[in-house]
Amino acid sequence: MEIAVLALGCFWGPEIKFSKIDGIIKTEVGYCGGNTSTTTYKEVCTGTTNHAEVVNVPTNLCAKVPENVSDEEASFTVLAAVALQGIRLVKPTLGETIVVMGLGLVGLLTVQLLKANGCRVLGIDFDEEKLKIAKNFGADVCNLNEEDPLTFSDIFSRGRGVDAVIVTTSTKSDKPIHQAAQMCRKRAAARQAQRTGPARATVPPQHHLWCRERWNNRAGGPAGR
Repeated sequence: MEIAVLALGCFWGPEIKFSKIDGIIKTEVGYCGGNTSTTTYKEVCTGTTNHAEVVNVPTNLCAKVPENVSDEEASFTVLAAVALQGIRLVKPTLGETIVVMGLGLVGLLTVQLLKANGCRVLGIDFDEEKLKIAKNFGADVCNLNEEDPLTFSDIFSRGRGVDAVIVTTSTKSDKPIHQAAQMCRKRAAARQAQRTGPARATVPPQHHLWCRERWNNRAGGPAGR
């Protein structure tokens, strides 16, 4: 059996994820590189040993990097998968308005994937350089140092409220979550998965976080946008 050694930052999270995937026989964690041939977790955590935390998994979980893709480009695969998972939860359709709060690596990858999906995207951040990058990707941008995100998102959605908000911020504050709820479209339809099948419920205007009003529930359909 061939083994792949993957360095993905702290090894505990990836090791647990890999161990739960069907077809994985076993996983192991350890270290590679570094200044010494042996080390401990405590020593590695100091950041002075130059070791990388790694996870061993069978190669059937790996994808071969095409010849025309550089190692630098391929290194974004895991982060792009995180962005893609958020987009899959939103289930955006062509022409919908989506807000991405936080334009770090995951946020910028989210912007690109949403634009490729045909969505109108508003990127929100403090960093002017990141805002410039998002704008180059085709997104509208809101600088939190200069503009109110709620007012800007209302203008962006033409007063209707946005179809979804994807939060990719790194903060201990719950303010982005509250703002996301206020940005979303009113009178949205919430989908709740139950054993008997999906249920639909009307969500009060003040509690429509992650809720989206489907096209077929709106008078006028797509033309009403």
